[in-house]
Amino acid sequence: MCQGQLTGIVCTKTLCCATVGRAWGHPCEMCPAQPHPCRRGFIPNHQTGACQDVDECQAIPGLCQGGSCINTVGSFECKCPTGHHFNEITQKCEDIDECSTLPGVCGVGQCSNTIGSYFCQCPQGYYTPLDGSRCIDARTGYCYSSLLNGRCANQNSQLLTKVQCCCDSGRCWSDGTTEICPTRGTEEHLKLCAQQPVGPGISGRPDLIPELFREGVPSPPRLPDRHPLPDQIPRPGPQPDRPIVLPQNITNMCVVYRNLCLNGRCVPTPGSYRCECNMGFKLDMRGECVDDDECERSPCVHGICVNMAGSYFCQCPPGFQSTATRTECRDLDECVANGRICNNGRCINTDGSFHCVCNAGFEVSPDGRNCQDQDECLIRNMCMNGMCINEDGSFKCICKQGFRLDPTGRFCIDTHMRSTCYGGYKRGQCVKPFFGAVTKSECCCANTQYAFGEPCQPCPAPNSDSCKAQCIHSTPLR
Repeated sequence: MCQGQLTGIVCTKTLCCATVGRAWGHPCEMCPAQPHPCRRGFIPNHQTGACQDVDECQAIPGLCQGGSCINTVGSFECKCPTGHHFNEITQKCEDIDECSTLPGVCGVGQCSNTIGSYFCQCPQGYYTPLDGSRCIDARTGYCYSSLLNGRCANQNSQLLTKVQCCCDSGRCWSDGTTEICPTRGTEEHLKLCAQQPVGPGISGRPDLIPELFREGVPSPPRLPDRHPLPDQIPRPGPQPDRPIVLPQNITNMCVVYRNLCLNGRCVPTPGSYRCECNMGFKLDMRGECVDDDECERSPCVHGICVNMAGSYFCQCPPGFQSTATRTECRDLDECVANGRICNNGRCINTDGSFHCVCNAGFEVSPDGRNCQDQDECLIRNMCMNGMCINEDGSFKCICKQGFRLDPTGRFCIDTHMRSTCYGGYKRGQCVKPFFGAVTKSECCCANTQYAFGEPCQPCPAPNSDSCKAQCIHSTPLR
């Protein structure tokens, strides 16, 4: 029974069975398991009969719907937009439901799927970044720097978020309900402090923030009982022995302090900011956008990965070819790419190479790229009792007078010369003659202890080349 009809895709039976199909038509007709005469992805040329690549993207309307179809030798690629994946069954780009595939992606919020993406609807006290990808806790409360006998102590006078409190030096935080900050280094602490990525560390780098010292721009206030840090910029997240600084009268840190997020985009948050990194970069523990070394994930199967700032490329060995984006090494089908190999034989493609299966009478050449004539006349005892003549891909035997070619075409056996056959040969003399005249093959192939001819000669020894040449396919004396 045929299943998985490709809706919106119409093509001929030849194209269907040579490319994406396993069955075709109404009623359904099964495609052959192995396409003939060409392998999958190729069809014979109407004029020359040679197998040529099928451009599936042009030949099959509706293929790769919703994405970009790219033809390759013997196949095709479907590049789907962000938030979509290629469905092997329907041959289309389909939306990824992030809300189903990424459980808990919105945390305390509600996830709503959209075409190619999703967004989070967050409860009161939480806010979403510009891309709406998560819910960030923006509730403010009091931070306590000590925990004495199970009670929170040393309340800070400033209102801070739980992330700002617990990811700096706080031990407790309260917005009406007191919560103990998670212990540093625990999974809960790391998860909490990952909610709000920190900006790049620029302490001691006034060249990156010229506006900080311009007239009219307020300097960040300092918390009591701490050493002054005049060039410090408010940064959420864990910073040992560094104060949480909340600028006064500044609503957008990204405008006031330039170059906060190198290799990324600065996104303002209430009283702080965070970085969203460009493609090919990722946030480090300090919240800076650093190069994401894609080579650590070994993307270049069959090749060597070379990392670059924000990207990478694959160096492919002989027998493989790089894709258009240079991000993958794919097998080079030498049998298709080079039409001048395996002459007088058949080319078999392998991973990174190929080999030739030669026609009868031919052998693989020393370089392994073609099939050359095999000189059968060099084989010992070929055409015994005759003359061997080599031909392209074969040979022939020319037999001497009185001999004929045996059924294998490899030996000459006597046919006309007849004489007496003797039942033995003792002390240089033939004994026990048989009645009538026979050929040497009929006599000696009956028993190698016999003798034959006038003058009489013993028959060839068993397993000798002469015996084999006479007795193959001959009719012995009875």
